[in-house]
Amino acid sequence: ASCARHPHPVPIVMGGLVPQAVLAASVLVMISAALDALRHREYLVATHQSFTRPPSVVVLQGLVGLVACTWGVILSTPALKPIRTSGGREIKNFDYFLASPSFASYNHRPFR
Repeated sequence: ASCARHPHPVPIVMGGLVPQAVLAASVLVMISAALDALRHREYLVATHQSFTRPPSVVVLQGLVGLVACTWGVILSTPALKPIRTSGGREIKNFDYFLASPSFASYNHRPFR
C-alpha cells in the first residue's frame, strides 16, 4: 500500500498496531511462563520431589514468547534515518584531512 506522502510502498504491518500488540502479548506470555515455572517449583517443594527441569509446556511457552517479543520489537521500531555529512566536508578532499602541522619547524627566527 502506498500513500500520497510516502511514494514508496510501506508495509501495513511494520510500525503499526499489530507489532505493538504482539509485543505486549508476548510479554504477558513470558510472564505467564515464569509464573507457571514458579508454581511448578512450589508444587515440587510441597510434594518433596526433586527439581530436574521445568515442564515442556513452560519451556515452549517461554520460547514462543521470546520469538514473538523479538518479532514485535524488530517490527515496531521506526525506520532508520540516513546520516548526512555537513556541507563543508563534502568539498574537501582526502589530503585536507591528512594535513597536519607536525612537520613544520618554527626555528627560523634568530636566537637572542
